[in-house]
Amino acid sequence: MRRPMPRPILLLLAVSLLIPACTPGSGRVRLGAETSAEQAVLAQVAKQLIEDRTRLRVAIVPCGDTYDCGQAMMEQRIDLLIEYSGSAYVYSGRAPATHSGTLDDARRLHTPAGFTWLDALGFESGYRLVMPTDRAVALGMTSIADLATFAEGVRMAAPTSYIRRPGDGLSALLHRHGLRLRGTVLVLDNAEERLRVLRNGQADVIVVRSTNGFLRNLSLTSLKDTLGFFPPYEAAVVARTSVLETHPPLSKTLALLHDQFSREVMQQLNFEVEVEGWTPAVVAHQFLRDTELITETRRAWSRKPEIVIAVDEADQFGPLTPEAIRAVRTVYPGYPVRLLPTSVPVREVANGRAKLALLGAERFFRGQGANRFSRRDDRIEAAAIVGTRFLHIARRRHEEPLTPPLSGRVGVPLPGSGSARVAMGILEDNMPDIFDVIEGLLDRVAKNDLDAALFFEVPGSSEVAKALADRQLVLRSLDAPPADLPPFLRPTRIPSETYVGQVEPVDTVSLQVVIAGAAPASHTGLQAGGPAGAMRSRRSPVAYEEANALGRALEMTEPPTPVLPSVWRRRAETSKYLYRSAQAQSVLDTLLSVAVILFLVWAVALAMHHPQS
Repeated sequence: MRRPMPRPILLLLAVSLLIPACTPGSGRVRLGAETSAEQAVLAQVAKQLIEDRTRLRVAIVPCGDTYDCGQAMMEQRIDLLIEYSGSAYVYSGRAPATHSGTLDDARRLHTPAGFTWLDALGFESGYRLVMPTDRAVALGMTSIADLATFAEGVRMAAPTSYIRRPGDGLSALLHRHGLRLRGTVLVLDNAEERLRVLRNGQADVIVVRSTNGFLRNLSLTSLKDTLGFFPPYEAAVVARTSVLETHPPLSKTLALLHDQFSREVMQQLNFEVEVEGWTPAVVAHQFLRDTELITETRRAWSRKPEIVIAVDEADQFGPLTPEAIRAVRTVYPGYPVRLLPTSVPVREVANGRAKLALLGAERFFRGQGANRFSRRDDRIEAAAIVGTRFLHIARRRHEEPLTPPLSGRVGVPLPGSGSARVAMGILEDNMPDIFDVIEGLLDRVAKNDLDAALFFEVPGSSEVAKALADRQLVLRSLDAPPADLPPFLRPTRIPSETYVGQVEPVDTVSLQVVIAGAAPASHTGLQAGGPAGAMRSRRSPVAYEEANALGRALEMTEPPTPVLPSVWRRRAETSKYLYRSAQAQSVLDTLLSVAVILFLVWAVALAMHHPQS
């Protein structure tokens, strides 16, 4: 029979079990997160901040869309939620109305229900209807109401969560603005897929959140909500009041997030998750460190192996940047991508700090002054074409058409950019009068501070399309290109109707924008002998198979221009070397075979001549 435990030991055990539960501020809270990259990042920001500054543990609970997460709060299955004021307003049964749905409105509605809305995070994440800028300008589309002019109805793509919204969803939108659908709405939850059908012409307009990461650098126009259909969507943390009362440090900690975000900041964080492929936890941790909301962490957040793409900090490639990142992530699945802004992207690839570079063809050439493109840099080689930029020469619409396109006061992009470097080469000995960003150059031409703006851009660019239409500017052809044009420039045309009012095609020149990698030590694949041959190079050349995969991901229809060192040329040279090596090996094998046969014949003859006795 077992003896009973002494009473003092039982008392000590009971007290030890009660100590953790009685520790001030300790416990566990459940944080709900809707299904989106933005919600995942914000949930991680709140979780890491709470766990860094309090003794609370946070469990992130996926809870679906706005309706499902609201139900979870009502049923006390979650304690906290990052929500948007307008969403709370329409889900309460109120119809959207101008100037309603603010944070104060949400507070008045939810306080009686036992919910507390904390201070605003500093940004709105509202719904937007967007379309390609060049098409919007060509059709004169500036507002959602303008979509009613589509005679056969509007083709639209939207996520599932938007279609099922009660007061600000698809059905209410169509009724309020008097719109008709052409066919059925394309239901696509992935924002990248919605952008793809928009780009391919399968939809006239798509529904997105204003903070979507994919919207950066894209030539899209957000249609104005002239009827005030959409309410404000101010982001804030909403909590069950009883939880805040139980855990007093919680309110003080979450108050640190007040006004820490802006639309641009949130869009950048979403970009890092949606486009570059980083996990929400890593992106949130870096944000908290950058804003100095945390300095020490109990858990080491290590960045997983990544693909680094170097890009010149002076170059702006617009929609080509996310296209390049998307292709790289396709070819190297499971690896996030990080852009590395730098002054010399070629050097970063050559020394192994970056796996790839995104750059214009002009970056493969070095030199000074009139000889700025005299020497080719063979430390890197082109792997795939991302797109092509065309020279634009913008002048005032009502100017005398016989005026030479490059005459008068000419402005080019900011110094250091590839666009400025090539434009100055086209001007030959004439120095530009002004250096400025493209928007500034076009504005100066419209105000008669300049006669012409020279820059390279993707045809149909949002910025250029809007400026040409609003400022009464036109594009002029490059009538007489300099005789000694850089070798990477190609004569080309901007097709008619690319911009509003452009009746005729515009003769100009273009250059490729490519993804490049390090060139191998030897294009034949042979390594140097001696001690140097045993040293591992920090450079990692792009294999032909990788270049081929990049080309497929980018839907590449042509190889890099022959004047550039490229993986494709290396492949041809290597094949030639291997063919010659195979030929030499074949001759050697034949000679060895003949020698063996002759030896055998000689041995047999010798044996027959000297038989054994």
